[in-house]
Amino acid sequence: MSGWGDCRSDTVASSTGAPQGTVLSPVLFTLYTSDFQYKSEFCHVQKFADDTAIVGCIRSGQEDEYRELIKDFVTWCDLNHLLLNTTKTREMVVDFRRPRPHPEPVIIKGDCVEVVHTYKYLGVQLDDKLDWTANTDALCRKGQSRLYFLRRLASFNICKKLLQIFYQSVVASALLYAVVCWGQPQEEGRSAPGQTGEEGRLCRWHRAGQPDICGRATDAEQAPVHHRQSKSSTAQRHLQAEEQLQ
Repeated sequence: MSGWGDCRSDTVASSTGAPQGTVLSPVLFTLYTSDFQYKSEFCHVQKFADDTAIVGCIRSGQEDEYRELIKDFVTWCDLNHLLLNTTKTREMVVDFRRPRPHPEPVIIKGDCVEVVHTYKYLGVQLDDKLDWTANTDALCRKGQSRLYFLRRLASFNICKKLLQIFYQSVVASALLYAVVCWGQPQEEGRSAPGQTGEEGRLCRWHRAGQPDICGRATDAEQAPVHHRQSKSSTAQRHLQAEEQLQ
C-alpha cells in the first residue's frame, strides 16, 4: 500500500518478495534482517543489504565463538524463511604464521564452505595476504578499459573541460573506489609509511594519467626520468595515452 496526502492505494498481498532492482528492496531487506546482530571482542556480523559477512578473530585455536555464530546465523535464516545459498558462500582465512596451519572446514547443512585466497566484497578485492595486489590489478584493468573512451572523446576534439569532467566521473571514480580501505596518505615523491608497492603503483598511475586541462605540467612531466621508467607496462601505456591529450 502506498499513499500521497489523503490518498491511499489498495492493499495487495505479495508472496514473492520485493522485486530485484527496485529502490525499496535494499531498505526492506535491511529492515527484515535488522534483528540479527552480533558484536563482541573477537567476532561480529557485517551486513550491507543482502551481503553478509561474519568476521572472527581466532587466537590460540579458540574457534568456538566463531563457529557458534555461524550456526546461530544459519538457524536464524531458517526461522525467518531465508534461504542461505551455500554455493555462493566463501571463507577466507588471513593467517601470517609459518608454517600456515590448515583450519577445520566450515560445514553448513552438510555442504563444505569453499576456502578461497581472494574474494570480492562490496566491489573491493580482498586477499588473504592483505597486500591488495588483486584489488590493484582489478582497478588497473578497469581504468585502462575506460581510458579507451577518453581517448575516443579526445580524438573528436572535445573541449578540455568536458574531458576533465569525463575523467573525474568515469576514470578517477573507478581508480579511487574505496581508497579509504586500501590507500595511504602519500607525500610528493615518497611512499607513505606502511604503503605497499601495489598501492603506490596505482596512486602514481592515477597522478600520471590525470589529464592536465589547465595547461599545467603533470606530475609525470615533473617527475625524474628514472621514476617514469620504473612504472609498470600498464602505467606506461596509461601515461602515453594521456600525453596524447596535451
